[in-house]
Formats: sequence, structure tokens, C-alpha cells
Amino acid sequence: MRRHPHGFLFPSAGCARPATGRAALLLTLSLAGAAAGVHAGSLSPPICPAQAVPANDQERQRIECAGPCAYQPPVDVPAQALDEFETYEGRVPYMYLDTRDNVTTGIGDRLPNAGAASVLPFFGGADPAPPPTIEDGFGTVTAQAQPAACADDVTACRGAASYGGVVDLLLHDAAIDAIARGQIASFGDELRTLYAGFDGYPAKVQLALYDMIFNLGQTKLRTGFPSFDAAILAGDWQTAADESHRTGIPEERNAYVKDLLEEAAADASAAAVRLAACPRAGGAAP
Repeated sequence: MRRHPHGFLFPSAGCARPATGRAALLLTLSLAGAAAGVHAGSLSPPICPAQAVPANDQERQRIECAGPCAYQPPVDVPAQALDEFETYEGRVPYMYLDTRDNVTTGIGDRLPNAGAASVLPFFGGADPAPPPTIEDGFGTVTAQAQPAACADDVTACRGAASYGGVVDLLLHDAAIDAIARGQIASFGDELRTLYAGFDGYPAKVQLALYDMIFNLGQTKLRTGFPSFDAAILAGDWQTAADESHRTGIPEERNAYVKDLLEEAAADASAAAVRLAACPRAGGAAP
């Protein structure tokens, strides 16, 4: 399997993964449901509530069988999502145009209009820039359109660095961080609106959804990717991986999201096998 070049920050569960095809996943979840009461309407076992990291495989089994649920190591998903955004978007203190001619700044913060730009704490040299100056700068950047070839080939687009001298307006790092944290919080709220079970999804699925909504927006994520949306709602992470491909972004980023979802599918399948081996109430394991 391809690996994200910056590394997934998930500790190993310490067990081999079974086949991850849909038939195998359905079979293992069916076995888990029969043995341990896993909800039959989902293709993914529920995630165990947050708790101390188990000391060994036996302790993990005790936690999972008591659920029944699938244990996952603790992950600060919003913080890791923000790290990934910065990996792909960079940290840019000035305004620039993204590949779709959206005025953008910071860590991929899109500015829909001059008014949205004017409320940000841009500095012109050592002094805070007044709103009219920021609005003028927004207009100047807007006029620096991407080349026509950018519409079909992201490698033909101007990079953010080429906009560095267009206007003399900069954000300080503290402001960039604050704006980015606000973005993450807003994306989380939107994802909970789209997916009522979002907080119970595996961390890898949550990370994939953060990246999808960052790139697509809430409306397009729901209406423009109906098969992906249906798969997420069904807990079918493998189908979601297959339906996650987006256009207009580097393939490396598509691979990052697909890998996350495929790993979540493999984790679900492995957890279902473990749950199928849990002792039945009042008896031995099947």
C-alpha cells in the first residue's frame, strides 16, 4: 500500500491485517455481530470510548470484547488535520490565488471577498494596514489570474510564492495560527452537520473527511460525491476510498485520503475478526 510521504501518526495495532475486500469485510462483521453483538447495519465496528492505552494485546482484547468495540490509539484529529493542511497548502503570510483563482492566505484560508480580507490583521510594514488598503490589495491579487492552462493541469498553475511581491501586506504567524484553528473548528461543525456519527468515526476517517471538506466545501461534499457520501453514512470505508478521487488537486493529496480510508477499512476488518473471537456470554469463544 502507498504511504503518505509525511507518515501517518498512528501507532501499530500489532496484528496482521486480513483481506479487505467487501465480501471479506461483510463476512467478518457478520461473524462479529453473531459473536459479540456488533450492529449489523454498519460495515464498521463502533470505536471504543477514549481510555488508557492498553498495555498489551490481551488488555486490548478485554476492552474490545467488553464493548463490543474497536480500540484505536488516542489521536488529536483536529491538530493532525491542521498539520496536513499546512503540508499541502503551505504557510503563506500574504494573499495569493489558488488553482481555482480564489484569493487565499495563511494555511489555505480562502477569502470570498474584499470585506472578508479587510477584517484580517494584515500589516503593511511595521503598522497594521487599514481596511481600505487591504481591500485594494485584494483587488490587485484578484487581477493576477491564473493562466488558462491551470484549469486542466494543476502543474501549469502559478504557485503561491509567485504572488509574494504583488502587495505589501503580511499576516503574522500568530494570526495565521488563530485563523487556521478557527477553520478547523468550523469544518468540524460542518462535518457533524453532514454526518451525525462523525465523532464516533475512526480517526483516519475523520482526517480524510477534514481534507475532503477543506477542498470541496460542505455543499459539494454532500451533493457532488453522492456515492462517497452514502459509503461514509454506511460505514463502508473501502467504497468511500474508491469514490474519494477529486479533480484539480495534486494526485499525492488524493492518494493521502484514499490511503487513510483504505487503512480504516482494513482496521475495521481486523477488528471484526478479533471481536468474532471474543468469549460468548457464559461460554467460551466460538
